[in-house]
Amino acid sequence: MKKSLVTILIATLTLIGCQEQTNNINPVIEKNVPTSTETVTFERSLDDVINYFGHMGFEIGERSNKVAELLGAAKGVGVQLNGQEVELYLYDEKSVDLEEIHTSGSYALNGVESPAIVNGVIVLLRYEDHPYKEAILEAFTKYQ
Repeated sequence: MKKSLVTILIATLTLIGCQEQTNNINPVIEKNVPTSTETVTFERSLDDVINYFGHMGFEIGERSNKVAELLGAAKGVGVQLNGQEVELYLYDEKSVDLEEIHTSGSYALNGVESPAIVNGVIVLLRYEDHPYKEAILEAFTKYQ
């Protein structure tokens, strides 16, 4: 009797462990192609923007701190979105550098200009060659 009870218990645990997980995930998101167009409001911090990208369906990878002072920012972070890095910088709302980036739509570092998108006090950089550039721009501009 004990032997059959142990066998049934082991079989049950095996079946539970092998059970297919059925999460209610959009198959497109499973392929890491962001599709959501809803606008979600988060408090403005770099971590919140990164979490927002995750909410919008991006796969969030490694993060790395950036030397924000080179761009006049208070804080900077690089983050892998679907396997390729973009950079986010947090500025003081009264920053002259932020106003200049907002006005020009770009930033210059060592004489090289690159495109930049401003959303409030957060600047998105190094997105221009990302395979999901359009989805990143759409999500970033909708972030509130």
